[in-house]
Amino acid sequence: MVSTDLNFEHGGLRIEVFRTESKATILWSGVSDARNPGVLLNGVLQRMLEALDGCKVTVDFRRLQYMNSSTVPPIINLIKRLNARGIASLVLFSDCDWQRTQLRCMQTIARTLPHVAVEGRSASSSVQSMPVPAGSGEPQR
Repeated sequence: MVSTDLNFEHGGLRIEVFRTESKATILWSGVSDARNPGVLLNGVLQRMLEALDGCKVTVDFRRLQYMNSSTVPPIINLIKRLNARGIASLVLFSDCDWQRTQLRCMQTIARTLPHVAVEGRSASSSVQSMPVPAGSGEPQR
């Protein structure tokens, strides 16, 4: 995968986008503790979505060290937009304690989103084969 010019950095938060012709990874790292991150993130995430149309997308939060509750609405918005565009998406959270709450929240939301799968994995595991969400018209791997 190749890094793109869609990367974003503000305060301690870094979002990097890596892409091949048919797959993309949106990698979140650092700390998201802004009071109103939606003001910063919504436009950036929308541009990412537009640029990644036609790709299978992995949104990887495993390197994120911390996010406050104000960061959750822009993430939910991102996941819903991916689904609305019919983009097969995998959302990854770490198996560390604080991310388990976010994992459960996103798994609950993803039940109603046929193009989105949400998983918890160790931070050291790699994304080798992205499972296709149920109902996306492709067989599960």
